[in-house]
Amino acid sequence: MKVFFCLLFMSFSHCYLAADESEPMTIHSGVASYDGEALSLTGQVTIEHPLGIISAKKLMAYPDSSSKQKTKFSLLTLDEEVSIENDSGCLKCQKARLDFIKLEGNFAGSEEQPEVRYEGKGDTPSSPGLLLSCRSMDVKLERTSASKKMRLQIASIIANEAVSASYGEIHLATPHHIEMEQGTLNGKSSVRTLHAPEETTLVYFDKKTNISHKAIVYGSAHLDFFQHHAWLDSPRDPHGAVNTNKQVYLENAMGEMYADHVEIAFNDQSNLHTPKKIYLKGSVKILNRFDGHIQESSTVLQYALADQLEYDPEQEQIYLSADEGKRVLFFDTVNNLQMSAPALKILRKSHDGKASIQGVGDVRFTFLERELNLLQNRFKMSSPTVQSKG
Repeated sequence: MKVFFCLLFMSFSHCYLAADESEPMTIHSGVASYDGEALSLTGQVTIEHPLGIISAKKLMAYPDSSSKQKTKFSLLTLDEEVSIENDSGCLKCQKARLDFIKLEGNFAGSEEQPEVRYEGKGDTPSSPGLLLSCRSMDVKLERTSASKKMRLQIASIIANEAVSASYGEIHLATPHHIEMEQGTLNGKSSVRTLHAPEETTLVYFDKKTNISHKAIVYGSAHLDFFQHHAWLDSPRDPHGAVNTNKQVYLENAMGEMYADHVEIAFNDQSNLHTPKKIYLKGSVKILNRFDGHIQESSTVLQYALADQLEYDPEQEQIYLSADEGKRVLFFDTVNNLQMSAPALKILRKSHDGKASIQGVGDVRFTFLERELNLLQNRFKMSSPTVQSKG
C-alpha cells in the first residue's frame, strides 16, 4: 500500500531528501506520494537543489540503487514546464532526466512545445551570455565548492537538431548538433568552446561598421573563446582532397571568399569577439564587389585566385600568396587589369575607399593561356569576360 504524506488542505508539502550526503534538497509540491521505492510529485513542483532551483508540473524521484538509504534520491524525471535556474543561467524544456550518480542530464521538448532553451549569464552584467535553442540537449554536470557548500554546475552541453547558438555578436545555426564546453577563466565559469562538426552557418555582426559577415561551413567549425581563435574546415575525401563545392564560404556586402581552411584570430580584450586577423588557406577564391558604396555593391568588380590569404580588418589590408612554383592571379573587370605574381598586397584603407594593389616578386600584367583558362574555369566565366593580352 502506498504511504501518502500529501497535505490535502495546504498548497504544498515540504520535506528534505538527500541528493548528496553533505547537501540536502528541499521539495515543495501540491501533492506528493511515496511507495517505498519512488517519490511522485504533482502540481507546481519546486526543488531547492545543489544544481539550482528546479521546477516542473510533474516529478518522479528514484533512490540510488547502490545506497542503503532509500531516501537518498539520485535520479529525477520531470515533465511539463521544466525549468532549472542557477547563478550560471536558466534551462527550460518540457521533459528532463537528471542522473546525479552519472552527473548527466537529458532534456527534450514536446510535440506542442519542441524547443529546449538555455540562457547563460555573462561573467559580468555587461558581458554576453550564451543562448542555445534546439530540440534536445545532453548535459554533463560537475561538482564544485562555493562558500563551503557542494554545488553542481554545467560542464558541457550537446545541443541536438535545429540548433541555434548566440554568444555576443556571434551566431551559429545547424540542423545537426553543437557542442559547448565550459571552463574557468579568472575564477569564473565561462564558455570555453563551441564546436559544430558539420554543416554550420555562422553570422557575425560588426556593430562598428553595421556590416553582417556570414560563413557557411560544410566541415567542422570550432571556436575557442579562451584562445580567442576560430577554425573553419571543409570536409575531405579519403585522399585528403576538398570538393570545391564544399569549401568554406565567407560573405559580406563587399563580396565573397572561398577556401579549404579558415582561421580567425579574435580581439583578446575581455568580452570582445571582433576579428583582428583572418587567414585563408587552400584554393583561395575571391570575388570583390566593393566600389566604395556598400549599398550599391552587386556586380563583381575583381576576381582573384591564390593559395593563402591574410586579412587585417583594422588596416583593411589583404596579402595574397601562392605556393612555390605557382602564382596569384588578379583580374579587375572595370579597368581590364590583369596581374600575375608570386604575391599581391591589396590596401583598401584610403579616403575614397578605393584599393591600391602592389605586386610582390616577378609581376606580369598579362595572363598566360593556362592562367586565363584556370581563372575562367574557377569562376565559371564566359570566354569574352577576360582575354589574354599575349
